[in-house]
Amino acid sequence: MRSRTIAAGLLVATVVGMVGGEVISDRISYKQQTEIQQMKEINLNNAQQEIEKLYSNGKLLKESLSRMNEMIVAKGNIETSYRFSNKDDYIMYDYQNVYNPMKVLWNKLTYRDVVFTAKYNYNIVYDLSKVETKIENGCLIIVLHEGFLRVKDFSIDYDTAYVDESNGLLARDFSSNETSAMIGYAKTHTENYVRSKQDFIENAMISLENNIKHLCEQFGIERYMFETYENNTLTNQDKFVTVNRYSQQSIDFNN
Repeated sequence: MRSRTIAAGLLVATVVGMVGGEVISDRISYKQQTEIQQMKEINLNNAQQEIEKLYSNGKLLKESLSRMNEMIVAKGNIETSYRFSNKDDYIMYDYQNVYNPMKVLWNKLTYRDVVFTAKYNYNIVYDLSKVETKIENGCLIIVLHEGFLRVKDFSIDYDTAYVDESNGLLARDFSSNETSAMIGYAKTHTENYVRSKQDFIENAMISLENNIKHLCEQFGIERYMFETYENNTLTNQDKFVTVNRYSQQSIDFNN
């Protein structure tokens, strides 16, 4: 009988111990859950503060860009040769009731081609008022579009301009009207080439992104990315234009 009593006592002690263990286990679990919940709340508050900070700094960035109005993101130079010929239908086209400046070259172009070569300088700028920003997944998205790039200050270097004299025609053989017509026409077609040349566009966009990165650092914006839309245009190169050489450099507006 005693042995049974002892056994029963051991059984009771074991059961009590197990129950006590469960109670202790439940208490630890509840404490852990409380701490986890508190951490979640802290993280949620921190995340909310970060979003508010990001929104505020993103707004400051956009306002700063808008005040700048536009940014020179690249500069370059290009030398082209334009062959004026009566084979160029556009030059010889008879505008109805509209003065065609190329008509002044008619007499000379009917029996030989004329090649006009010149160097041009230009800047590429971006319209900063078109920059859009938005916040997604705790990240500032900066929206850019190649279509808001434009060529500015496109000018001819008159010291380098000349007429190809290998065909017997000299520069002095042209009147001021003829010379002006050639300069204007060649300049327009060269500018169209620069404006649509994808290499130039990509170089300018990379420069723009780098400059905006510097601004993000100044405003304490760490999480950001660019959403860039392409213009998807083909290079506009007239078949009578020969590109001899060119160079384009990015512009760091911080320097």
